Amino acid sequence: MPFISQATPYWLVRTKRKIWLAGQIIYVILATVIYNIFLAVMLGIMGAPFSFTGNVWSETAAMLGYGGGESITVPVSIKTMESSTPYMCAAIVFGLVLLYTLFIAVLMLFLNLAAGNMAGVIGAFAVSLYGLLLNPDVFRKLFHFTESQEYRANVFCGWLSPLNQATFPMHSFGYDYLPGIGMSMFIFAILIIALIGLSAVRIKGYNFSFTQTNE
Repeated sequence: MPFISQATPYWLVRTKRKIWLAGQIIYVILATVIYNIFLAVMLGIMGAPFSFTGNVWSETAAMLGYGGGESITVPVSIKTMESSTPYMCAAIVFGLVLLYTLFIAVLMLFLNLAAGNMAGVIGAFAVSLYGLLLNPDVFRKLFHFTESQEYRANVFCGWLSPLNQATFPMHSFGYDYLPGIGMSMFIFAILIIALIGLSAVRIKGYNFSFTQTNE
């Protein structure tokens, strides 16, 4: 993550603020994409010895998804198998994780410009913690929800938590009122564009301080 340092004002002597900010945004996007590709490749390598390359769900996956027939409800794994293929599912998961990571990175960039580097770190941590705490399981354990209340909490958390928006099972597959995959990607795109716009506005009035730097 590119932080504002004491050397930043000296770099701006040779360029404009908009160009500098554009460079930071390009860096953030490329770093995020490369990082997520690296994670996907490493997971693929680790799972290769146990993987089946065909683009169909295996009998084992179906058996695990149905849970041996013990549950009368339709688990999300079955919804996934009915609505997508393994490669499509992997691509959707990669896209959601990429957008969430990019959202956090752009948020850090804006907070760095708005309130300093520490604010960027704290803000990114706070958003991730908010997503972890805004979880249906947490509400169920704390308030002992009934089945109806648990469903409402599930929908509530699915819409309002960025982390749940990036979690594949927390989406609607045509059976409920959770956000759809396309809707979550649209929300992340709007948030990312908005934060980039706010960063562009903030950089115009940002006061850089020229202090002595150690070489």
